[in-house]
Amino acid sequence: MSNVRGGLSWQQSLALGVGEQLELGDGEAGAVSLQPGADEEAYLHLSDEDEDEDEDEDEDEDEDEDEDEDEDESDTGWTDVEDLAREWSNLWVNGSEVAWLRYAWGALHRRGLVQFEDSLGRAASIARLLALVTLYRVFQAHAHETEHVDEWHDDGHELTGTYPMVGAFSWGVLAAGARLDVDVEEDEELPRHFSHELIRHYAPEVATALTTELGENFLFASLWASSASGVRFPLSDRRYHEAVNEDAEEKYAAYSWLSDGMPL
Repeated sequence: MSNVRGGLSWQQSLALGVGEQLELGDGEAGAVSLQPGADEEAYLHLSDEDEDEDEDEDEDEDEDEDEDEDEDESDTGWTDVEDLAREWSNLWVNGSEVAWLRYAWGALHRRGLVQFEDSLGRAASIARLLALVTLYRVFQAHAHETEHVDEWHDDGHELTGTYPMVGAFSWGVLAAGARLDVDVEEDEELPRHFSHELIRHYAPEVATALTTELGENFLFASLWASSASGVRFPLSDRRYHEAVNEDAEEKYAAYSWLSDGMPL
């Protein structure tokens, strides 16, 4: 039964390799060599010799079911944008995409990319959320063929309204400062392609912040694992190991796109 919202099937673009493992980093096959990132201090090295894996599995599952978050969501601004995130991202029927978006939003906050003190800062933060949601969609398109990788081009988003949204004037000032190729009048509706211009402008910044803050390997693993239900972030050792070491060829397209900088 498909987990993709709308009933789309999961397909594999590559035949599964037998006995192969994904090399992420400079380590030897069968091991994972991690790149720098804030979450990587808790993970030193994983190999095929997963000691006491069966014993740890139940403990890991209990951790996944725990919905408590260590990071105060009010401090990151997540409570202000959570409804928008749920509205804009509804890919999976029973996945953990909202939990992943909350996790990634915390990373953006730690990089100084979330600011709600004035309307321009709020507009830029909302634009980064939109870019974050789009990057998530495109990763899953590469990973699980949930949709065509360019399908996000067909969507338009309503960006004006009540808090946390801002008015057309603030969007126009932001667009001018970012030198976006779009004209915005104070008393008019935003052009349909305005959200596309925002996404293209802010997506590289968001992708770089995620890779820097989380590390390429942990970013990939968290994105891959988020298609399952009840996943808690940051990932447990077991879920991380499964994400980077199992079915290597199946994951090649998604990892290649991510390691190329997550281009749109």
